[in-house]
Amino acid sequence: MKSVSGCIKIRLRFWAGVAVLLTASPFLEAAEAVPLARYFPRQDLAAYAEFDGLDAHGELWRKTAAYRLLNETPAGAMFESVFVQLAGRTRSMTPLEAGEMWLLAEHAIRHGFAVGVVRNPGPGQPRRVWVGAVIRGGGKGKTREVVEKLIAAARNPDEKPESVGKSKGRTLSMEGGPERRVAWWLEGEDIALSLLSPEGADLMIEALDGGRPDATGHPERVALSRVTDGFTPIGLAFADLSAFPPLPPQAAAIGLDRVKQIEYRWGIQGDALMTVTRLVAPAPRSGLLALFDQPTFDRASLASLPPGLAGVTAFSVDLGGVYDRFVAGLAASNPAGRNSLESSEIAFRNVTGLRIRDDLLAQLGAKATYFFLPTRGDAPIQALAGLAQGFLRTPRYAAILEVKDPAAFAKLLDGAVIKSQAYFRDRFEANTKPPPVRIHPLKGIDHGYSVSISPSVAPFPAGFRPTFIMGKTTLILASNPEDARATLELQERGALLPASDPLASTLDRLPRRAIMASVIDERRSLLPEMIANFPLLIQWGQTFVLARRMGPQFRQPMPQQGLFGGMPRPVGSSVTGFELDPDKIPTPEELRPFLFPSLFALAVDDQAVEYTTREAFPTLNPLALAPAAVAVLLPATQSARAAAQRSQSVNNLKQIGLAMHNFHSTNDFFPPQATYGKNKKPLLSWRVAILPYLDQVALYNEFKQDEPWDSPHNKPLIARMPPVFAIPGAKAEPGKTYYRGFSGQSALFESEQKDGTGVRLQAVIDGTSNTLGIVEAKEAVVWTKPDEEIPFAANADPANVKNLLGMLGGHFAGGFNVLFLDGSVRFIKVTINPLILRALITRNGGEVIAQDAF
Repeated sequence: MKSVSGCIKIRLRFWAGVAVLLTASPFLEAAEAVPLARYFPRQDLAAYAEFDGLDAHGELWRKTAAYRLLNETPAGAMFESVFVQLAGRTRSMTPLEAGEMWLLAEHAIRHGFAVGVVRNPGPGQPRRVWVGAVIRGGGKGKTREVVEKLIAAARNPDEKPESVGKSKGRTLSMEGGPERRVAWWLEGEDIALSLLSPEGADLMIEALDGGRPDATGHPERVALSRVTDGFTPIGLAFADLSAFPPLPPQAAAIGLDRVKQIEYRWGIQGDALMTVTRLVAPAPRSGLLALFDQPTFDRASLASLPPGLAGVTAFSVDLGGVYDRFVAGLAASNPAGRNSLESSEIAFRNVTGLRIRDDLLAQLGAKATYFFLPTRGDAPIQALAGLAQGFLRTPRYAAILEVKDPAAFAKLLDGAVIKSQAYFRDRFEANTKPPPVRIHPLKGIDHGYSVSISPSVAPFPAGFRPTFIMGKTTLILASNPEDARATLELQERGALLPASDPLASTLDRLPRRAIMASVIDERRSLLPEMIANFPLLIQWGQTFVLARRMGPQFRQPMPQQGLFGGMPRPVGSSVTGFELDPDKIPTPEELRPFLFPSLFALAVDDQAVEYTTREAFPTLNPLALAPAAVAVLLPATQSARAAAQRSQSVNNLKQIGLAMHNFHSTNDFFPPQATYGKNKKPLLSWRVAILPYLDQVALYNEFKQDEPWDSPHNKPLIARMPPVFAIPGAKAEPGKTYYRGFSGQSALFESEQKDGTGVRLQAVIDGTSNTLGIVEAKEAVVWTKPDEEIPFAANADPANVKNLLGMLGGHFAGGFNVLFLDGSVRFIKVTINPLILRALITRNGGEVIAQDAF
């Protein structure tokens, strides 16, 4: 229940927020806007997103059902009131006032914006990443003030921006610490930014000046912005996954490495809002992606449908193949679950005489269609009432399944019925108890049966009698005998859906190679109730989610009961109430005339998988939850990636440990903190000293050992840091490393090592397995620079050691990897006792430490 309410809340909140921004002020019909893609270099563009702005498409937008619903009913005013209040209550989460957030969002939606991610290689360096952004018209008036306020909020209090002159009179403002990670400038009335690297601004300016090809002609952008079948894209995005680091082995093992590119379009088709999401994954696919390799269907191959339906869903799937993959995956990941499934298979066979895979699924074809038939009863006037009615009203549905060999399947069906009847009769009637399940043949129909189920088995509503009939070519399933008979007759007549039926024109829009499609008449769904009850849904969401995540300023008490009694709130909960004018809350009946059938379709070809939505107003549908499902899976994907990165960091530390021990074998001591010149000044870090033992002899020989790390000769070598000194996935500037040791009395590195000798094994009195060597530090340092270790005092009190703990880790959840002087690598939790940490850093403190102490 929590996930469903969360999906409803997130989806409605996002789309309604966008919709409100689109209607907050009148739209001007702007001349064709100059593409914002001109700001971005075409080469090395790894990801790009662009929203053209609705002012450039005002006439199209005003023709949509969503625009009319928001402007001709109280819905627009209701959404605006709710979102303004929500924005005001999130004030502590942003430096902007509610009105400023509203202004910035409205400006971007109306006038347009673009964001690009560029990964450009430097000579002899790993690929560097920078992000560019531009807001059309954002360089003037109040919008500029808001953007500058955002930039200033990220600035250190004592930091002063640096102004740099650029070509054609541009002035670049650079800030964001010593690295100058933010650079921005005004380009006419636009405001442009380069994030993560000021070099991005130079490349953007070069593209603007024609010095390099810009992204306007990027093949993917050109293809995605093309108007097709009356669909005008207003927003588009694409990401070239080959430009990003490889996925971890766990993701590749399930076939996700086959996804080459992600593409997205948002726009208008007639009076509908439309999205197209495309995953470019060429066949043959493997792992999870192989599930999309299914037989396809189109409008012409759909089963015959009765008129007057509220919605219909069709899919095409090789059930046997999917079952095989499911069983194989279960056997590999959960043997106990596989054993449980096998027990269920045996039980099913004992009752019916059929084997699920070899008898039942092997005979079923790929295509299936199901729909719910109209039921009697008043339409619910509130979302909660509709949910309650769903428990009491007898469902009416029908499903039509393709069968490969109808005669053979009919024989199997009849045999399974005889076997099941005998099973229940022998099992219960011998004990003078009525069987909980009875199977009755349908009069006048060959191979047709209905099932009566006792409430003691399953609490189905009265009148629910599952029925199945084997027709000439299809298997009919229905919730009662009458609907099963009617569906069978419809299939045998091959009746076509009348062109006047509300679903007909939307069904005609089905893609040619669909594997799943759903058409829902939103006028007969709960969408009007959900829109009308939007403030209530938001309050519920805050009760179950936001109240647990945000501070007290976001939680306000609510009376135990509503103004007229109403439903009491859960004990101990608190929700945010909204101050709403009752006249700004629409009724569901006011909203229904603006709605029409929605389409959700999943299609596949040899190159890609494509998901299309076409709606009057963004809604909730099982297929529409696919993007939400992906969002749910993202933490798992990120977790897998983090696990792979942590494993690689462990391997790096082991290589460093082996190199340090080989250094000791050659020199009879561990490498000192630094190499020193004749004047006892440090020259190069210990990391340079162990290069020969890391298969980096050639790089080692390029250093001038009698010159400091930043000499004209040695400084260029910083950029050639070996990968073993980099934590995968960690954000560090080129030439900087997070692998550092401790410096101080009794630590691995001591200030007295200026004679060029380091600590000997004999001096590690506490034992190499109990003494820390190298750790993952929180701050990165130049890898060749000496005296850049973590300072440590052996007599430090626990409070200071606790502060020292704050200088470690930050790359992996819960702790950090540590190289011990015996060459082992272990993961230390951030909750380690400071006294234990101090004991581990010292090599001769004499402490006795249990192996499970950290």
